[in-house]
Amino acid sequence: MPRIAPDIVVEILSPDDRRIDLGDKLDVYLQAGTTLALVVNPRTRIVETFSGPDLVHARQATYCGEDITTCEPFEGLTLALRDLFAAIDS
Repeated sequence: MPRIAPDIVVEILSPDDRRIDLGDKLDVYLQAGTTLALVVNPRTRIVETFSGPDLVHARQATYCGEDITTCEPFEGLTLALRDLFAAIDS
């Protein structure tokens, strides 16, 4: 368990990442007090958000396509997925 939890965690998936390992990692962060976890899948161009006391009880949202998401409770932090994935298109 981390001594100090980051406010935001961003996990960018690679092709060999296993979902179970990702779940374990996210659960550790959330239980330690991380406020928001973002999981970015560059292959499918999907972003998942998790916030809550642990992965089982986390609020979850999934964003794709032209979505623009606000990252509550971080007022002013928004992600436009088209912009986020633009580097892949170059």
